[in-house]
Amino acid sequence: MSTNALKSLWMRSVDFLALKELILYVSASPDGLKAGELDEKMRTGEFSIRFGQTKKPSRSTLFHQRNILKHLGVLELKEGLYKINKQNSDAQRLVRVTDCDFSRLSFLERDVFVRLIVNQTDCQRVFFSLFDTLPTSFDTLIKSGSKVTWSGNPKHPEITPVELKNFTDPEKYRLLKTPDEVNAVFYGIRHWCRNELGFLEEIFLEDNGGIGVMYLTCLHEEKSDTALKKLFSGLISPSNEWTTISIRNFIFDNAPKIGITLERLFKSILAIQKEQYADVVLIPTSASFAHAGATLKSQADYQLRGYMRDERGRYISHIRFHRELRALWQN
Repeated sequence: MSTNALKSLWMRSVDFLALKELILYVSASPDGLKAGELDEKMRTGEFSIRFGQTKKPSRSTLFHQRNILKHLGVLELKEGLYKINKQNSDAQRLVRVTDCDFSRLSFLERDVFVRLIVNQTDCQRVFFSLFDTLPTSFDTLIKSGSKVTWSGNPKHPEITPVELKNFTDPEKYRLLKTPDEVNAVFYGIRHWCRNELGFLEEIFLEDNGGIGVMYLTCLHEEKSDTALKKLFSGLISPSNEWTTISIRNFIFDNAPKIGITLERLFKSILAIQKEQYADVVLIPTSASFAHAGATLKSQADYQLRGYMRDERGRYISHIRFHRELRALWQN
């Protein structure tokens, strides 16, 4: 791999609450901070104290935190000093909205981080271009409604590379063959989007030996129960008395088009079932069947992501709708 290619793989899995704290330290020091000074603050700072961390962050973790914010344009490094980048309007906005609550990221903080990541050229090239050829903004990414699948072995990419592939456009794909590529893309950007900022959803399908399916979700727009009813109505048979729909198939076919999160979708389904309890039936499956083939708890948890749980804690795999709902929900 070329030196330039390696330089573009600076993304790593980090805690964005730590990035938030780092931003506060730098913004409070307009003259700038040396790397060592900033690292010392992060080792003894509010985040570590509040959450009772006994293990101090390593030097490599602290380096990646600084490096990520530098590449995102939030920090600049001049004459050995880290400062807030005053030339970047999103960086300035992030400083303005960053608060001192280290228990979560606020909606405004998430919103700015998302835009910084989506607009970063390396992030576009190695990840977001899989969803949309020219992702000029977060909104255009969502409107593309694309699904990207992944398969392979992220633990041993040199043996079984991780393949990321647009579901409908085979020209959009990326092979992750080295630990650097996997750490940057699979455990880096993908982790930011899904775990830290919550604008990427992912489910597991058993097809072809098992694939992960990723799609991007809306930060701003909340889909109403009425909109979902209309989607379901189009799937209800006008001739059969009952229609059974696989929830995971529904997610795969429809969720990317409307950019809905799994949490929002599942809440809506439960609300609809409670409202139309005589005409909507939830069909459970066993947890062992839902994660059949998983050998580790982490694998089982991942495979269960695409299953809704009802108020009794059951894993729900299908929904049965009465045909009267078709006409009722289409009006």
